[in-house]
Amino acid sequence: MKKILLVLAVVLGLGTTAMAQQKGDAFIGGAIGFSAGTDQSASFGLAIEGGGFVANRLALSGSLAYNLVGGEIHVVTVGPKLSYYARLADKFYYTPGVSVVGAYVNVGGADTAGAGLGLDLVGFEFRPTKHFGMNVNLFSMSGMFLSDEFSFSVDMMMNTSVSFRYYF
Repeated sequence: MKKILLVLAVVLGLGTTAMAQQKGDAFIGGAIGFSAGTDQSASFGLAIEGGGFVANRLALSGSLAYNLVGGEIHVVTVGPKLSYYARLADKFYYTPGVSVVGAYVNVGGADTAGAGLGLDLVGFEFRPTKHFGMNVNLFSMSGMFLSDEFSFSVDMMMNTSVSFRYYF
């Protein structure tokens, strides 16, 4: 019973926080990502995100993501992202961003943890309506520090992600 009351209190608290935002300032959404490569490097990912604009054209969001790489590597990441919105045309924005994540990686039953830094350099968002946005990221760079190794990747049109957002 205490757990149910705690969950209800958290949901109510989040709801009132979200309602305190002005329309267009806060958003929730999800993303789907994929990469084409060899069987060992092809990946598929899902993420949920939420955030809001902390200043004019500057959005701060947080996400929880799951990626499956090559059918054997499972990666869970969580962390914040800071994005800049530059208006290119009516309802069309250029959205570069930087993210910092904590990561949990499972490779063949062996677990490891670490942290990462990502740069989304070629991202765009189209907002056809006041409450709906679609974001696509075409070029990104990322570095991951795991407990025993460092990996760096540059993805141009190979690790594309598409996200959908509801603005309120």
